Amino acid sequence: MFPLFGAFCFRFPKVTGRMLGERLGRWNFWLFFVGFNVAFFPMAGPNPWGAGTLEWATSSPPPSYNFAHIPVVKGLEPLWDTGGPLPVVHGLRIDGPALPRREHG
Repeated sequence: MFPLFGAFCFRFPKVTGRMLGERLGRWNFWLFFVGFNVAFFPMAGPNPWGAGTLEWATSSPPPSYNFAHIPVVKGLEPLWDTGGPLPVVHGLRIDGPALPRREHG
């Protein structure tokens, strides 16, 4: 909303030939600023929309590793399919590469 409001204020004199009042502009700015924060600040939770895809399974902002364990995905919306915490993959090697090395000869 801020870029649209800024573009309107910037182009208003060119379109109409008149300047907007500075007092009205200050009132508009503060009303937009307070209204924006009142509307969107409460949405700081990890999944405010109740979405079912993996990008909403981590905290906001996500950690650098994204997932501590690889989640098991069996459908398009794994958060809704499981109904609880995501199952994780077990039994992965942690002592070396996951795939065997091939030697070229």
